[in-house]
Amino acid sequence: MSALVPLGDPALPKRGSKLGKTIPVKVRQAVKDRSGGLCEHCGRPGANHLHHRKLRSQGGGHTVENLLNVRWDCHRSIHADPDHAYDMGWLVRSWADPAQVPLVVADLAAEVTA
Repeated sequence: MSALVPLGDPALPKRGSKLGKTIPVKVRQAVKDRSGGLCEHCGRPGANHLHHRKLRSQGGGHTVENLLNVRWDCHRSIHADPDHAYDMGWLVRSWADPAQVPLVVADLAAEVTA
């Protein structure tokens, strides 16, 4: 089963808040809290890596909407099949706003748009 999940928190930094190489602690914690330790790609436990949906090289920032908490093997999988990753919202095109691109996450019951 797949579901769309909420990505952001209005109290946290929004797009364009790229702050260099380090993801702000508040943003990192919000993404980890959102995932509950489950991989936001496959739904399995053990998420331990933050993935930028809109790549940093394309202007993607360190925002809750742009980050996913994923397992390392799932992170490799996302980049190994970019066409599928774009279709699922795990990657976001350079011209798109991550907050407006729906994200499909396996094994989650709620369906909510970004």
